[in-house]
Amino acid sequence: MTDMTRAVVQGVTGGLVCLLGLLALLGGRQPRVALAQEAGGALIQRAGRFEVVDTTGKVRAALRLSDAQTPALELYDAQGHTRLALALDTDGAARVALQDTDGHARLHLGVSAAGVASVRLADAHAVPRATLSADADGLPDFALFDAEGKQRTGLSLLTDGRPVCWLGDTGKRTGTLLLDIGKEGMPSVRLLDKAGLVRQSMALDAQGNPVFALQDDKQTPRARLFLDAAQQPQLQFLDAQAKTRLSAGIDAADRPGLRLRDAQEKLRAAFTVQGSGAPQLAYYAADGVTPRLRLETSASSAPSLALLDAKGAPRLQGLLDDKDVPAFLLRDAKGVIRTRVGITPAPFQCFDPTGKLLWSALGQK
Repeated sequence: MTDMTRAVVQGVTGGLVCLLGLLALLGGRQPRVALAQEAGGALIQRAGRFEVVDTTGKVRAALRLSDAQTPALELYDAQGHTRLALALDTDGAARVALQDTDGHARLHLGVSAAGVASVRLADAHAVPRATLSADADGLPDFALFDAEGKQRTGLSLLTDGRPVCWLGDTGKRTGTLLLDIGKEGMPSVRLLDKAGLVRQSMALDAQGNPVFALQDDKQTPRARLFLDAAQQPQLQFLDAQAKTRLSAGIDAADRPGLRLRDAQEKLRAAFTVQGSGAPQLAYYAADGVTPRLRLETSASSAPSLALLDAKGAPRLQGLLDDKDVPAFLLRDAKGVIRTRVGITPAPFQCFDPTGKLLWSALGQK
């Protein structure tokens, strides 16, 4: 260091000492300032508190250490109210607060020790009303709060990037409406009860067809309303084991039907309306496939009852014909009528395997 440089540094140092001493005397404070000079010539100033005052002597800014020995910077308005504060907490979190003239922090910005960045807006009573944050992995979250500080809505992203939005009135994610995107990329709306359980949902399936579902308090699906692949409406009722027991819908040929199933979901009874408009009721064997009894009407509304064998072929049929004349028909395994019992044209008739009349009660042909 040259003699001239050394003289300048010494002069500046002496001036600072005098200035700090004068400020301390004017403010009634004892300065805690340490001045040192490194070997390289840099001037170091150390103190527990620095203040900036205006022309009237009012403190407008202070750089200090808190009681916990953490640094803080505060800016004051002309009335001495803290309006902005920057600080580090004992756990290493950094925060910035903007305050109103009543001393209430209205805007908070911070980064926690865990790396969570956040922005918080508060009302005139210092109650949080909105927050925006991003966790250590960068996942964002947005929340709105009511006047009591209870969260009423939230918007966030899941780890796989899917958005989730929920609305509620309890301050927790219970008794809420939840909107999200499923893993297949389709939207869904779910209603949660006060226990936080999903009780009702509306979504689009992987093919884009709408599905409406109801669940019990054990999260078991109990009812579903949806459009199938043929874009026909279907309704299902499920038991406590989530097995479909009753279903109603319209098939691809626009024929309505009602189906009842056993505990293994095998079809046991079906009521349908045929394309002709005639209704049909069928009962099925335990395999859920083979019909064993069928009650139906013809296109002219004539009723008939048929008993079917293990292969689903009708073997015994009782009916009223178009003129309301009763008759019983007995068929062989191929469905050929072999015996007819009725009133007309003969009380009793027998037929060969081709259906040719062999004998009737009126005499042998």
